[in-house]
Amino acid sequence: MSSPKVFIFAPVEEARESHKRLEAEGCELALGKPAWDAPGANSEPELVRMAHGAHALMGTSIRNVPISRTIMESSPELRVVAKYTIGVDDVTSRPPPTWGSSCATGRPNPTGAVSPRARSR
Repeated sequence: MSSPKVFIFAPVEEARESHKRLEAEGCELALGKPAWDAPGANSEPELVRMAHGAHALMGTSIRNVPISRTIMESSPELRVVAKYTIGVDDVTSRPPPTWGSSCATGRPNPTGAVSPRARSR
């Protein structure tokens, strides 16, 4: 079996320790550009290319090119999309049809409302 591939779409210096732990566990890392909110950040075609074959996508917020269904579908092996930051508005609420749910959040909304993005499909 090949090493699991983790595509870090918007790496941040503060997470460098977690990158080292992933590599120590045998994961292959692919790093996107760290400019998560700048025009010089990765384009969707670049993200699709880098996500190809990934088992996991992770990173901070990525405003100019959200994690779209197209990016997710570029990797049939994809199992998880994880973010370092709060919120999922930059991750599609329409995952590939083979996925059972769109997202889960670690903290409940203080109003008690459930976001449509957090509901299982």
